[in-house]
Amino acid sequence: MANGDRDTVRLLYFFASMVPPALIALFYIGGFGRTVIFWDEWRMVGLYEKMETGVLTFGDLFAQLNEHRLLFPRMILLGIEHLTQFNTTAEMYCSWAVMCAILGVAFLMWRDTFGTSGRSLLYFLPVPWLVFSLRQWENLLFGFQLVYYFFVLTVILALYFLNRTDRVSGAIAIAFAGIASFSNLLGLLVWPAGLLLIVLNKKGKAWISAWISAALVCIVLYFYGWQRVGQPRVLYFAERPLDAAAYFTAALGSPLGMGPWVSGLFLLSVVLGVFIGIASIVLVVSLARSRRIPRHALWISLLAFGFGAALVLAAGRGGYGVDQAVSSRYVTYLLPGILAFYVLCCICHQEKVPQLIPESLLFRGVVIVLILGLSAGMIEGVVMGYKIRQERDEMSCVLLDYRNADDTHLARLYLSPSYVRQNAAILERYRINVFFPGEEAAIRRTCESGSDPEEDFNRNVIGFRDRVNSSIHRLFPG
Repeated sequence: MANGDRDTVRLLYFFASMVPPALIALFYIGGFGRTVIFWDEWRMVGLYEKMETGVLTFGDLFAQLNEHRLLFPRMILLGIEHLTQFNTTAEMYCSWAVMCAILGVAFLMWRDTFGTSGRSLLYFLPVPWLVFSLRQWENLLFGFQLVYYFFVLTVILALYFLNRTDRVSGAIAIAFAGIASFSNLLGLLVWPAGLLLIVLNKKGKAWISAWISAALVCIVLYFYGWQRVGQPRVLYFAERPLDAAAYFTAALGSPLGMGPWVSGLFLLSVVLGVFIGIASIVLVVSLARSRRIPRHALWISLLAFGFGAALVLAAGRGGYGVDQAVSSRYVTYLLPGILAFYVLCCICHQEKVPQLIPESLLFRGVVIVLILGLSAGMIEGVVMGYKIRQERDEMSCVLLDYRNADDTHLARLYLSPSYVRQNAAILERYRINVFFPGEEAAIRRTCESGSDPEEDFNRNVIGFRDRVNSSIHRLFPG
């Protein structure tokens, strides 16, 4: 067999190996996802009505949600909701598509670092399982959390293009960094991470000036009219340093740990976070001593972003208790840092970088932690998937009967029962979400007879198809 044929066959086997984790996540959404408005999604109902009546303004899109400005995610969500008649399961599938894009960019970054040799592709195999980890069950089964995946994608794209040397790529990097900034508060961390990348790459003063100027513009616009939500946490680290440190390390280790649904297991994430923190320092110091920092500045900046995300979470959410650090919803925030950590381990292992710890021992330890952590995350995801499906089925029944439901039941959908009633009337008027023809009948059958997995999956797929067909007929009546 010719070398070219061998390369082709090797790449085909490689891409085939990336399919299982992606399919598992896809069928996970199909089996456990539900079309029902829940929590922050209620904030989109009023925007949907404004869009349909032609009175939606830039201020509506730019307005705060907690600490965040979700300008770009809101535009994307409204587009999906218009196309699918507010099918939140469709939003989950879009999150899956964004995860595929994240994996694609991660592969490009990997290829630039290691090439596409057989050994290199073998080392890449844990990455798809990390990107599609079911430890993210809360985000996978919550359509609104498309916000998280989109924000992570834009951060990775910004750093990927910033790592290139031409000015066009630099402009593209600034554009993606700007989009990340107005997609999530943590998107602002792309600016210090990018500045670190520029400095480590020794790009020069012109790059630094352009990057800092763009950062200042975005930061000023972001905080113009911004209001603090909740109690100030600026001094949290000074007031309760041990709790803050526990939260920070638990957040670092949470993508490979387990959530608070099992009492006391947050300690596992704390231990993993300490391990990741110490090992990261060892890796960066080893690369610095061997003068390899500029060559691998992209991964170091991505690692710094992950540490920064954990730090911001500790400062902004630490007051809610250490258990919250291991919440499934925050895993997506921290995945770029875990990815960079693994890649740096691979770099030091393949390049035989001298370390304080034997490189083979550290690499094997990291691989074992990855295997065990991802396996535990899959178990947790399946267990919580059944629980979430049952809860959302019950919520669907409550929402369909919102006029007669009591406040206790409506509070499961959102903290304000009156707000739920007001916006449920909008859903009913537009015949969207649970009130969409066909979807409503299927949900009522579920309410009366219970849940059937095959019917649930078919309902999600067929409901999505019917919504797309309906939108096509609305746009193109002929």
